[in-house]
Amino acid sequence: MKKFIVAGVLAIGFFTASAQTKIGYINTDELIGVMPEAEKADAELKEYQASLAQQGQDMMKELNDKDSLFVRDSAKLSPSMKEIKKNELISLYQRVQNWNQQAQEMYQQEAQKKIAPLRTKAMEAIRAV
Repeated sequence: MKKFIVAGVLAIGFFTASAQTKIGYINTDELIGVMPEAEKADAELKEYQASLAQQGQDMMKELNDKDSLFVRDSAKLSPSMKEIKKNELISLYQRVQNWNQQAQEMYQQEAQKKIAPLRTKAMEAIRAV
């Protein structure tokens, strides 16, 4: 009976000794956010987003200009030219409508390209620790 009690105490001591493993948690997004390279990537992404927005504004301005030109000159145009100009306006309007979605997808792809090396570096640092 004493052997079972001694064996039980030793087993409990063994399990509590192995339970002392230390585990840590880290938020990789926060780690990436404090990396110096993140500021540079963020600045580049903001610049890219601004250029995409500028392209969208230019397309919208072109649409507005062509629309006002069509409205102004529509009385002088023949029916076939009106149809051609109207189709051009519709096509341009559709391009403007699709631009927002395209710009968002392009931005997300660019963000992934910029963040992937940072995420890799962060994961390597975590593994090293």
